[in-house]
Amino acid sequence: MVDQSRLNYGMEKLNNALDALEASIVKFDKQQNSRKAKVLDVASLKKQNAELSTALDAEKARTIVLEDANNEVAERLDTAVENISDVLRAV
Repeated sequence: MVDQSRLNYGMEKLNNALDALEASIVKFDKQQNSRKAKVLDVASLKKQNAELSTALDAEKARTIVLEDANNEVAERLDTAVENISDVLRAV
């Protein structure tokens, strides 16, 4: 015949092992969800990075156009100042 205290001890150990297994499964599930969230975050950041890179390239191109326009305006102003100076000297 089985001693009741040994049976209780064995059942307690089994319950403890099952509780530990359940806790491990819950922890694993949380880690998997955390990993999935991080993967989604990384994908979102990559998309944002690509969008920002495209916007930056567009702004660089715009800057070049504005610099060219600025240089043209500066040259025209220099020419206008020279012409005005020539006219004033001639008077």
